[in-house]
Amino acid sequence: MNIARLLGVLGSLGGLLFCIYFLFNNPYVGGPPPEDVLASFSLSYFLPMIIGLYASRSFKPILLLICAIWSFPLTLYLAATPGVFKWLVISPVLLMAAAIIMFRKRKHSHNEVSLNDEK
Repeated sequence: MNIARLLGVLGSLGGLLFCIYFLFNNPYVGGPPPEDVLASFSLSYFLPMIIGLYASRSFKPILLLICAIWSFPLTLYLAATPGVFKWLVISPVLLMAAAIIMFRKRKHSHNEVSLNDEK
């Protein structure tokens, strides 16, 4: 379970730090980002990554999956751009991987419990 939590935390924190750094130090635009860009990034990327950080720490795979799906549209759009923002797609992929690992671990542990109950 530790690898799943680690993937979730790394995906969330890495995505947040990377996005904050490049939003405010954008090599393609001089000055701070416009308010509409901040609003759209907050709703479609920052919020899912913050919730994903909580979900990975508290072992909630469904919430991790929701956060990954929630942030995929923006990151897939940015993946098609030639700039540095294309690397933001790594975070939802890590969240998805963490959720899948957590689901498998949970299913495996439930199977072991039910097998032990039958004996």
